[in-house]
Amino acid sequence: MARAETVSVTVPATSNIYGAGHAVPPAPGGNGGGVLPTLVALPAGSNRTVRLSSVAGSIDFGPCCLTNDADGIASAGNGPSNSWDGIAGMTIARGRFLGAVFLDDSEPSDPPPGPLVIPDIGFASLAPGLRQSFFVGDGLTGTGAGDAQIFQVPPGATRLFLGVHDAGPPNTAVPGWYGDNSESISADVELTVGPLSVPGLPPWGLLTLAALLVGASRRLVRIGCRPG
Repeated sequence: MARAETVSVTVPATSNIYGAGHAVPPAPGGNGGGVLPTLVALPAGSNRTVRLSSVAGSIDFGPCCLTNDADGIASAGNGPSNSWDGIAGMTIARGRFLGAVFLDDSEPSDPPPGPLVIPDIGFASLAPGLRQSFFVGDGLTGTGAGDAQIFQVPPGATRLFLGVHDAGPPNTAVPGWYGDNSESISADVELTVGPLSVPGLPPWGLLTLAALLVGASRRLVRIGCRPG
């Protein structure tokens, strides 16, 4: 049976996702490294997944830009695809959004893994590797609507970090542009260990379904072995 726990978090707009696992957030972009991203400790186990719900709030990126929600803004020239300090960036036609990265107990170091390619934010599930940053947004397949997205926890991961992707100057995708950010994003992070429930079936229904399947298989065996 799966077990789940929920952690409520607040992610400041100054949370630098590239600071995950480091003592100091990097600032190669030249406009401030912000603060370290929000940490969520992961439970041990297999078949672990993460889902977000009740995502609220906004991110003000200062006088240069518009204030937006956790899904950020669609912009072909603003995808934060560069990697830094052992954390892989990603290829995505979107900027200034809530992102995340899974880490083990070690501090990230170069070389980073290859970046994820995320062509569309409406995906149902995503399976990033360790040190591969990924898009989280509001945790739904559509902005403010849709189904909850499922994020698969990679083997060996012990920590999840939530932070903001804010690259600058424009089109360089270099992290470290947090000096004029304000406001924050809040969310409930659901951590599940074990197989997910069958949609529409209560937990006790899984046991009933298993019993029915076992009973049916035994009847088939008896029928197959009946003397002719």
